[in-house]
This record gives sequence, structure tokens and C-alpha cells, in this order.
Amino acid sequence: MRIVVEPSEYYLDYNVGDIAMTHVAVARLSHLWPEASIQVLTEPSSLFSRYCPRATPIFERGYQPRADGSGARPQLLSRLLARAKSRILSDRSEQPLVVKQAIANSDLMVVCGMGGVTDAFCEFAFGLLGKIELALSADIPVVMMGQGIGPLRERRLRAKASAILSRVALIALRESRFSHSLLIELGVSPSRIITTGDDAIEIACPSRLASWGDALGVNLRAASYSGVDKELLESVRSIVRAAAASLNAPVVALPTAEEDVETIGRLVSGCVLAGSLERSADPLEMIERIKLCRVVLTGSYHAAVFALSMGIPSVCIAASDYYSDKFLGLADQFGAGCEVVLVDRDDWQAEAALKVEQSWRSAESLRPQLLAAAERQMKFGVDAYRRIRDDVVASVRH
Repeated sequence: MRIVVEPSEYYLDYNVGDIAMTHVAVARLSHLWPEASIQVLTEPSSLFSRYCPRATPIFERGYQPRADGSGARPQLLSRLLARAKSRILSDRSEQPLVVKQAIANSDLMVVCGMGGVTDAFCEFAFGLLGKIELALSADIPVVMMGQGIGPLRERRLRAKASAILSRVALIALRESRFSHSLLIELGVSPSRIITTGDDAIEIACPSRLASWGDALGVNLRAASYSGVDKELLESVRSIVRAAAASLNAPVVALPTAEEDVETIGRLVSGCVLAGSLERSADPLEMIERIKLCRVVLTGSYHAAVFALSMGIPSVCIAASDYYSDKFLGLADQFGAGCEVVLVDRDDWQAEAALKVEQSWRSAESLRPQLLAAAERQMKFGVDAYRRIRDDVVASVRH
């Protein structure tokens, strides 16, 4: 059995959520097929061998691994430029030869957890759909796991997604509030759609707490797709400072991607910090930080996923359609304890401050139901991967 895995980010050191989702995908596939050859399309990473020990990295741009297995890592600017370049691939003829060969030699293509088929990452989505089309054209089954689909309004991308996704054998969604109906509109058969929750839940859920932390976790993503500008950053900064003072709580910085560090540094200026402002791409180190928290205030998705999976309430601030869909879908999956504040309301700052206070007071009572929701979603995820083996692959072989 030869499996090729397409992650949401080739530079796995870049984002904590990406390495977590890739780890869970490879671990589940390894459990189902202990003797399988599993190849991950990626770039050199200091964390790959630790989190994907059963897999072989396939470097799209031909980096050679060092003796420690991490590869020759480019500097930050070079990595960002390479990431941007990789997202401009818009049809299957433009895929690098090493990618074409990896897909052509596989028996199964697995697209692991991501929110990549969306207008916010249009070029990346075209490239991803091109890779899926390569596999489908060679009669190789494709499954997409832990997916967030949309918003999807760009005409060309929507047409491409409709043509490709309707042929995918199984699409497992991390939320059904928006993604399910969108896939139906795109022509995907309901029989090929299931909702599981985010795959990263599995790496965080076992870290449920024996005792409560007393800190306020803080995250904010300032990026083109997040809608966070200087004015919004200052508004959130005021909320953080006021909440930390009124709750007499230290603040824990929770940067889940490289660009978060500077933004969060501005947010927590003047607050009492518990732990470091520096960032680690290691999910287990992020989990250790979150363990210090009683409540998390976040503008980035996986900080909330990790916290909720550990039984910690989260207040999520959404300033773009992309994040509104992600957070509202996450709230549907976890229920009470995942609060979403949309900044298009005049009173959003007061709402956010109130929700942080209410979540703080209710944290202990919310914990059991959050953990139960995490356990339920984790089971759905495991069952979905089992369905790949029992239904998708079995039907091809027969």
C-alpha cells in the first residue's frame, strides 16, 4: 500500500495547527496500514521526524535532508517566498515533477486537515485541486480529511472545485454549519460527506487538565485573510488589559504561527506575563502553555481548537468571512464554551469583554461538556479514517 499525503502547509515549522493535523493523519494511516509506504509532500522541518516517524518526506523543491533528518532550512524570508510561489500553481501541468511522480506511484491520496479550498487562499486552492485532479485522472482514489470548505465565491475557483470535489471518494469536514451545504451546492454527493471535527483535537484532547490554570490565554492573527488591522489590534489590546486587571490574571501568549509573535507582543504590553512571548512550532509545547489558562481569547483558529479540546472555554474574535465561518462552525461542534464575537457589530468590544468574564466564571461547569464534545469528535475522526480502509480502498481493490 502506497499513500501520498498532501498537508495544508509544506513548511510544517510555520504553523502549530499544520504539524498537529499532519501528525494525526499520518498516525491514523499508519495504524490502519502498518506496512504501508506513507509519503508526505513537504519541505524540510525540524519536527517532521518526531511527529511523522513512519512517513517519508517528499521535498517539492528538492532540498536534501541533513544527517539529523531536518534538511537545509531556508531563512524566514526565503521560506515565505517559497510558500507564496507554491501557491501559484494553478493547474495539474504545472506541478513539479517530484509531486507528479509521488502521486502517480501511489495507491491512495490523502488530503489532511486544512481550510484551504477558499477564496482567502485562491492560488493555493487551485494548486491543491490540480494535485487532486492528477490523482483522479490516474484512477487513484482521493480522500480529504478534517476539511473546512469556503467561503467560496470566486467564479473560476468555484467552478474548478465543483468539477474536482464531486469526484473525491470521501470528504470529512471539521464543521457542517457552512461546509456541508456548500459541498452539496458544488455537486458532491451527500453519501461522500461526513462531519468529524478537526483532526488536531486528537493531539490536544489527551492533555485534559487535572487542575485549573489561572491565566488568560491570548492569540491574534494579523494577516490579509483575518481582517485584523491596527485599529482592531488596539481594541483587542484594551480588552486584554481590562480583562487581565479585573480578573487579576496573568496573560499567556499563544502564537500559533510565526506572524503572531509581534501582534501578540503588542496585545500583552503592560500585562503580567506567565511564560514566554517566544513561539515554538511544537504542538506539545503549545499545549503546555494552554494548560496555564482558565480561558483563551483568540483571533486564530487552532488556539481555540487546542483549548476547547482540553476543556478550556474560548472566546473567538472574527473580523473576516473566513474566520467567521471557521469560528461559528467550531462553536457548532463544541457548543457552550466556544463563544464567537463578530466585529461587524457596534458593541462588539463590550460583548467580547462580557464573554471573557462569563467564560471565566463558568469555566469549571463548562469543562465536562467541552471534553465530551472533543471525545465525540475524536471518535468520529477515527471512524472516518477506518472508512477509508473499509469502503474507499476496499471498493477499488474489488
